[in-house]
This record gives sequence, structure tokens and C-alpha cells, in this order.
Amino acid sequence: MKFKFNLRPGCKSLDGFFAALMVISALMLLYSTFYTYRATDEKSEKEKQIESLYNACNSICEASELFTEESRQFVIDYDLSRLNRYWNEAEKEKTVEKSIEYIIESGMFTKTEQVPLEDAREKLYSIRKTEAEAMLLVASAHNTDERALPVYLKEYEIADNRKKLSADEKLYEARLLLYGESYKSAKADIEKDLQAFRENIDVKYQTYKRRSTALLHASVTIQITGLTLLFVISAALFLVYRIFCSVPLQKNSKKADVSGDIALEEKGFAEICTIASRYNENMKKLNESKTEEK
Repeated sequence: MKFKFNLRPGCKSLDGFFAALMVISALMLLYSTFYTYRATDEKSEKEKQIESLYNACNSICEASELFTEESRQFVIDYDLSRLNRYWNEAEKEKTVEKSIEYIIESGMFTKTEQVPLEDAREKLYSIRKTEAEAMLLVASAHNTDERALPVYLKEYEIADNRKKLSADEKLYEARLLLYGESYKSAKADIEKDLQAFRENIDVKYQTYKRRSTALLHASVTIQITGLTLLFVISAALFLVYRIFCSVPLQKNSKKADVSGDIALEEKGFAEICTIASRYNENMKKLNESKTEEK
């Protein structure tokens, strides 16, 4: 027994296949567009965050310099406005504490990466005691009323070995505390720690930069692939139209014009095959009816 397989004309239709390809390519373009927007937006957000971290480090440095400047100026010219400005920055605004907390709460750094920042904070608190003692020595040398001193300064004390010094000696010791090698060394260490932490920020920035660049490259690749696929589909549709639609229609139209008793070719898309099949069936019935009449 022989089995004969017959492909129905409907199986020749490629509408669904090409429609699926068009949908896939359109989705690729849409997704790549979204991907590009997301990568660009993420890159912008990360750059803003990195910039804010740099600004926080700069705020710490500026505050440290302000503390040094105001305490030294107070020691030299005994200007109480300098004293108030120092403690307003140190305790009321608390620029250093706010900046450090902002950096830590960003969650971008591990405990190990935060070590230079923590060291800088501890050293800032340590030299603040030195600055406070120097300012207390000057205030004591000028017999300043305690009520005129900032409340925060009263939390610190003069070392016992300096309390009995004369006014001139207290002024000398105050200047020695803020201009001595020990103080300069501590300031240099703070700058080194903050610079080391800036390097950690640089590493984070380079990491995010490489990642965002990779995302942008991937999105561009997807877009190029989608456009290429669209071009290929367009070319394929043109060829398919020429082979399965245009040529069969031209052949059948010529046959139909020549004579009504020539069978049409059932080739091409399902729609063309259906038309040719119905034409052939009608022609067969017409010929049969003519034969019966004879």
C-alpha cells in the first residue's frame, strides 16, 4: 500500500512566519530603545551620585580647613566672632558628621573601603581637642567671661600643667599647639586619609563607567541586529512576492486570456492556489455540462 502525502495549498502561506519575524524585530528595537534609555539614565544617576560623594569629601576638607583657620585667627587676634564661627560649623551645622554619614549611608562602600574615612574622622576629633584647648588658653589669658564662650567649648578643659601658666605663656602655648609640628603632622594625615578614600571613589566610578558603557554597547548591538533583521525580512518579502505571487499571477493571467479550457497552475501562496483551484473546478464542471449537452 502506497501512501501519498499532499500538502494543502494553505501550507504554502508564509504570512504567519513573516509576521512573527516582523514582531520579533519590532520587539528587539523597542527593547533596545528601552535598554538604551535605562543605561543612559543609570549612567547619569551614578555620575550624580559619584559627584555628590566627591562633594561630601570636599566638604570635609573645607570644614577641616575652616577649623584650622578660625582657631588660628582666634589665637592671634582674639576675635570672638572667629570662635563662634568655629563652633557653629563644628556643632550646629556639623558639616563633617553629615558628610561622613551621607557617604556611609550611600551603601556603596564596604567596611574595609570606609577605613580611611573613619580614620580621618577620628583624627579630626583628636585635633579638635587640641584646637579647643588652644582657644581655651587664649580665653583664659584674656580673662574672658565664661558666659561669652560658646557652650560647646566648655566641654573641653585645659591640661593641668598649663592651668598655672601666665597669660603670655598661655598665649605662647596656644600658638605652639596650632602651629607646631604635631598639629601639622595630624593635618597632613587627615589629608592623606581623605585622598585615599577619594581613590576608592575613583575605583567605584570606573567600575560603574565600564558597566554603563557595556550596557550602551549591548543596546546599540541589539538595535543594529534589529535593523539588520528588518532589512533581511524586507528583502525576503520582496523575493517571496516575486516568486510566489507575481510570477504565478502573470502565468495564470496569460493562460486565462488565451483560452478558458486551459488549467491554471496551482502554485504560489494559499490565496493564489485557492483562486486557481476554484477556477479549475468551475472549468471542469463547465466542460462536463457541455459534454452532457452533446
